[in-house]
Amino acid sequence: MPWVEKLGTTEYESKEQRLHDEIVAFYEYISPTPDERHARAMVIAQVAEVVKRRLPKATVDPFGSVAQDLYLPDGDTDLAITTPHNYDDETKKRVLFQLAALMRNSRVTDHVQVVARARVPVISFTTMPDLGSLKVDISLNATDGLRAVPILRGYFERMPALRYLVLVLKCLLTRHGLNSASSSGLSSYGLICLAISFLQLNPMKRPVEFVEQPLASESLGVLLMDFLDYYADVFPYATSYVSVTQGKLLPKEDKGWANATHPEKLCIECLLNPGKHGQSLDSELIANVSTGRE
Repeated sequence: MPWVEKLGTTEYESKEQRLHDEIVAFYEYISPTPDERHARAMVIAQVAEVVKRRLPKATVDPFGSVAQDLYLPDGDTDLAITTPHNYDDETKKRVLFQLAALMRNSRVTDHVQVVARARVPVISFTTMPDLGSLKVDISLNATDGLRAVPILRGYFERMPALRYLVLVLKCLLTRHGLNSASSSGLSSYGLICLAISFLQLNPMKRPVEFVEQPLASESLGVLLMDFLDYYADVFPYATSYVSVTQGKLLPKEDKGWANATHPEKLCIECLLNPGKHGQSLDSELIANVSTGRE
């Protein structure tokens, strides 16, 4: 663990204080470097140039982890193409196939796939080695991801601990193969919502400065352990759902989200569309992640 080497042989009064320093060191180690940011910016610019050959008036913008500067070294680059006018579903798929061919012919990638039957159809590929072998997913006129960018950015600005917790937890979920909603895991968006809700509620009743000034109070170790304990053993999965917009837990029955077959499914209210929810991990899986059980 190269980030631990920077800590030296300092003696700590508690394991939580040691964990705090490890979290800060890991965050600095795993966060994108200027060169990595530049490499992704170059890929985004090249993809945009290819897109504009087919859609001259389109814009191409990042969303998700790249837009929040919270991506892992091998993480996906999510891009949204926005055009002045909408397309019907069939036209949209045809345009995506045309763009996929352009990406291949322009040597952005040598293997590209159009996932046409997904809820949100995407072009998916890995860039050529000289472009960093980055994984890229491109959607067309799917605006929710872009709409979420400024909203989530606001929470990151108001909650200094959020960025550290999310990055560490993303790595934890990735290690356990639970970092994708498409494989019954938890997406980055869902994870961010859980972390925001946890900080809003402060369920373990920590001092306010633990949440608002985590570096000065050296509280990140305590907050991480609290987060894992809360969602493993305390959160009322069977009865409640997460509402970040209202800053509290609310009854599943109020939304018709109670599920007799799977009563402990996790429900998170969408920030953009409150009528929608995500059911990602059940309580047993989260408990396994929290304790390290496979």
